[in-house]
Amino acid sequence: MNQPSQPSIQANNYDRVAHLYDSTRGLSVEAELQVGDGLAAVLKENGARSVLEVGVGTGRIAVPLAERGFQITGIDISKEMLRNLREKRRDIRVLLAESSALPFRPSSFDAILFSHILHLVPDSRAAIRAAVECVRPGGLLLNCTHSYAPYPEQRAGERLNEIIREVTGQDGWAHGHRANAEPALAEVLGNSGVAFETREIAHWTDVNTVRREV
Repeated sequence: MNQPSQPSIQANNYDRVAHLYDSTRGLSVEAELQVGDGLAAVLKENGARSVLEVGVGTGRIAVPLAERGFQITGIDISKEMLRNLREKRRDIRVLLAESSALPFRPSSFDAILFSHILHLVPDSRAAIRAAVECVRPGGLLLNCTHSYAPYPEQRAGERLNEIIREVTGQDGWAHGHRANAEPALAEVLGNSGVAFETREIAHWTDVNTVRREV
């Protein structure tokens, strides 16, 4: 079994916002239902029961899957985010660990789930390779992202990121990492001989504001 690595200093950022994460980043009831049902359908279709979510956070995805009868394990670098998850459900096994050094034996899970996390980790390729090692032969590796239709508030967020980049020389919302995450996924899976596909599992309309966007 791999030894858990020490969570990076990035964990402090998530610890600070754990108390308001669900209220600012939570899905609507309609969206949560669709995402839960969509993921459950894919997992059942492939005979998956045990699922590891990398970057489980407060359980926005893990809790609905647990409610649908899946055996969920989650890892995260934030103690406070995991504390909030434990308050929701005690039957989800959680560990403090880094995505690139998963503390599990090879082939431990039927499926491994990334949800809006690969663009945030320091080394997305290392995280994907670690996941490939821990999923059983014939299992699933799921990378869930949003695909937004254009909306007016999005331009305000893009402009804010441009200003941050001009002043600091860095992307405010890790857009550069997001752009690199999908090629990294295709590269690692391709080198591992893993077949992959893109599928829409949910579609909903949400209301956003400039204040919430920034």
